[in-house]
Amino acid sequence: MIISRKKIKIMTVLFVSLFVFFKIKTEVHQIAGFKKSDLDQVLKLTGVTYDGTLQDLVKATQKSWLRPAGKERWEIEEQPHEQKRKDLIPLFKSMGLVDECKLQETSYDYVLFMGATVFRMALRMETLHEVLEKLTSYKNIVFLSGCRYLTDNEKQFLTKRGWETFVPTEVGVYPRMFEESKIPMQKTVCINSLETKRADGTTYRPTTADTVNDWLKTAPGSGSALVISSQPFCHYQKIVTESLLPKEFKVAVVGVKAPEDTTVAVYLDTLARTLYQWVSTQKNK
Repeated sequence: MIISRKKIKIMTVLFVSLFVFFKIKTEVHQIAGFKKSDLDQVLKLTGVTYDGTLQDLVKATQKSWLRPAGKERWEIEEQPHEQKRKDLIPLFKSMGLVDECKLQETSYDYVLFMGATVFRMALRMETLHEVLEKLTSYKNIVFLSGCRYLTDNEKQFLTKRGWETFVPTEVGVYPRMFEESKIPMQKTVCINSLETKRADGTTYRPTTADTVNDWLKTAPGSGSALVISSQPFCHYQKIVTESLLPKEFKVAVVGVKAPEDTTVAVYLDTLARTLYQWVSTQKNK
């Protein structure tokens, strides 16, 4: 059976049309990598409304979910949304904020270790150690951290581990933690981002974006990057990293499951930051 050129052309147009249709449908049902239906349910349960635009979605979630300026995640006071925890946690789970993010490949150019509180850092060290046992090759481990002073609880945690003296900053404790976890220091690069000064003279600690940008100033070659994080921050830190690295980079993330006592407020704060970063990325495309 011989198909005419005209029929081939018509079939091609139909195929392309169907492809575009399904692509658009998929995009409509995804926001920042989340199912729109899941996000809509979280918005409904927390009483957040917006006009349907991404810009207003960011504005509304920043206002309702973002922690107050100057407060750390562990300083967030319990919110009324905690009463809806049973309804919200299954949604957070479906959105990929709860369960462990597992290693998918065995070779990456850069392993990006995201700084954190010493409690989370200890968990991420365990993840890093497990990852290095499975990787067949990598160039460097990049520790992304900065000038954040440790809390009293963090200092007590280190003292209980037998640390008598230490530099009381996030970046100050990482070398010893790496050594205790038997991480090869000769292949480790440390990024120590400084505090940023606001217009009013006050300062704030470096963010994930600040540390990634400072690493880029060292002119790393393009390639693949594996982010070492922990839930519920895996997706957020992956999106931040992807948005800042050159398009040639391939980014993946690993991280242990979220602790059972992670508050709803922390999940919502992370969602707000993820949406902000993702929408900012869309504007730059």
